[in-house]
Order: sequence, then structure tokens, then C-alpha cells
Amino acid sequence: MFSVLKYFKEWFPVHGPNVAPPDSCNTQYPIILLHGIGFRDYMIISSWGHIPEFLRKGGANVYLGELGAWNSSIENAGVLKQRIEGILTSTGAKKVNLIAHSKGGLDSRYMISKLGMGEKVASLTTISTPHWGSAFADVATRLLPDDDWAYKAIDTLGKFMGDKDPESNIAIKELTRESMKKFNADVKDVEGVYYQSYGSRMLSPANDPIFLISYEIIKKYEGENDGMVSVDSCQWGNFRGILEGKGSGISHLQITGAVSDVVSGINIPMWYAGIVQDLKAQGY
Repeated sequence: MFSVLKYFKEWFPVHGPNVAPPDSCNTQYPIILLHGIGFRDYMIISSWGHIPEFLRKGGANVYLGELGAWNSSIENAGVLKQRIEGILTSTGAKKVNLIAHSKGGLDSRYMISKLGMGEKVASLTTISTPHWGSAFADVATRLLPDDDWAYKAIDTLGKFMGDKDPESNIAIKELTRESMKKFNADVKDVEGVYYQSYGSRMLSPANDPIFLISYEIIKKYEGENDGMVSVDSCQWGNFRGILEGKGSGISHLQITGAVSDVVSGINIPMWYAGIVQDLKAQGY
């Protein structure tokens, strides 16, 4: 009962006590925040909580990626390319910094590598991205055939959320460990783009009950995880570490600030401000 009440309470975001100093986040290049699978920008429950507003108050020029919720990485990469080109035209900037959660990191990697966008991306920071796949996706795709009603239901939801042509069966298959082996062999990092990664982990599935089943599956096959992505799978490029906090840890969703500004003693918007301040210090 306590876990249910705790989870219900955290769906009403609260502002953390700290504020990013003025101009501390004004990076050389604009920042684009990219959500993961199952989310859209401008939803009732924001995929990034108060983070965009927090960064803007610190001087950052922040945009949202406007990716599809249930589209393939190829489809979303095309959308992202157009989005970046539009932002560069309107701002006069030469490049952008991408900060991507979950599958958004894979969409970004594909776009940079395969769509000739390496010269227009200064950095890619991935947050809890399944670079090496997820055991939960393995299990889900084994249990659900391509024509399963569950995919049809997800696609219907995707259209309601704003996706023009959702392909949830493809999007989920892309996240299997076997698919990601092929992806990594084909999608190479581009020289001149700075790649870095972060992740999180839950210490107890009670921390975020919606990941109860997936957490246990991934723990069995891959070890420590955030409910969707293992600690090992989230690592790509310059791995910067795992966000855990105090208590029961931080889940795959909680690290986006969508459920609360403060989780396990960590001020999530302030943590992102730290990432942006570090990018600024490196000249990005």
C-alpha cells in the first residue's frame, strides 16, 4: 500500500529547492531534448517534466525533438534531421547538442551516422539508452507475434498520441539484444561528435511498480537495471556513471523528471543542469 501511495504522489511533480545560476547553462550550441519510446512532446504529463524550463532559466537555448512515440529508429531519425535543420536555420547556429533518453539515443545515433548529420551535431548525451538491447524486449517479442492484438492496441494509442504511422512491433524488436548487435555493427560513431552516456538503477522494484515485471526479467538475464535498461547496456562512448541517489534508487522513467523533480534525494532538473554546464565547459 505504501508503494502505491508513494507512486501516486510522485505523479504530481514538485519543484526542487535549487536554481541553476543565470547563464550557467548557455552552451555554444542549442540543446535538443529527445524522449524515448511511448512518449510524445506536449503530452499532459511532460516527458521531461520541468527540465526544459529549468535549463532555460539557466540560459540554455532548449528545444524538444518532436519524435514519434512508437516509430522505428529509421523513421524518427528522418524526423530529427528535419527538426535539427529547422532549428539551425532559425537560430543561425552551426551545430546542436542532443540529450536523448532511452530509444531517443538510438534514433540519434542512426541519424548522425546514416543521414550525414555528423557535421551538424556537436555532442550526443544518452540517458538510459539500451545501446546493447534489453532482455525485456527479448521476452516481449518472443511472446507477441507480429500480428498480436497488443501491437494493434499500442499503434491505436500511438495515433491518438499524434503518431502518423506507428510501428510498435518494429520499434520494440529494434530493442532486442540481437537487433542491437546488428545495429552497433552497422551504425558507427562519427568522428568529431562527442558521445557520452549516463544511466540509473533501481535498488528495489517497489520504487516504481510499473517496472516490477521488467525489472525482475532484466535482473535475471543482465543484472542491475533501471526497470527497462541494464547498467551494462546504457554505456556508450564516454560513460559518465550511474545515478542512484538514496533509498530505493531511480527508475527508467524517474530519471527524465516526468514523475517528480526530486527522486531518492536527487534534484533531477539540477542534475541535467550539471550535464549542460559540463557541455558548456567543454566548448559545446
